[in-house]
Amino acid sequence: MLLFGFLAVSCTDDDKDKGPSPETSKQTEYNGAKYGIKKGFYQEGGPMELIGDEESHFNQNFFLTDGNVTLKDDGTFENAADAKILFMTGLLSPGTTGFQNGVYEYSNIIQDETNLSEAEFEAKYRNRNVMLLSFVLLDTDGDKNFEEEDAQTVTGGTLKVLGTKPNYTLEYDLTFTGGKTLKGKYSGSYQQVTD
Repeated sequence: MLLFGFLAVSCTDDDKDKGPSPETSKQTEYNGAKYGIKKGFYQEGGPMELIGDEESHFNQNFFLTDGNVTLKDDGTFENAADAKILFMTGLLSPGTTGFQNGVYEYSNIIQDETNLSEAEFEAKYRNRNVMLLSFVLLDTDGDKNFEEEDAQTVTGGTLKVLGTKPNYTLEYDLTFTGGKTLKGKYSGSYQQVTD
């Protein structure tokens, strides 16, 4: 269901004479290394069941990369060879009519499903923005093959979504496996992934 196949890296200098450069809205830092995000994509997953057997939330996935990735008509990607990093996040907003902006805080839903009663789980998540899954992939050996890389999964932090499709801003301050952090912001026109 979740689609990925793109990546992120390439820093640019800021224009110090005119205040913040537009490029400062396209920067990411992961584990101390800085990347310039070039592309953003979004995918509407639609209404999903989270509470009991009824649809309660709307799923939308976001992808960021520093590569000059091209989205093809069949939903696949090409020209990703220059990418060094890929960030993907799957988000659920309350309601089923469309995705809602806001702040999404990571919580371990699988653990909560085990440890909380059905009523406690519903009380916690019924009206809450949920970060379903987030991960980072890096081309650690420079061979341009992300399929062999281990995904670093989110363990904490927040992500804020602003804007109106297709023009979004994602601001994030997240922790991943191994204590690695991802901090940054990307504003721009996000291309829709339909498959």
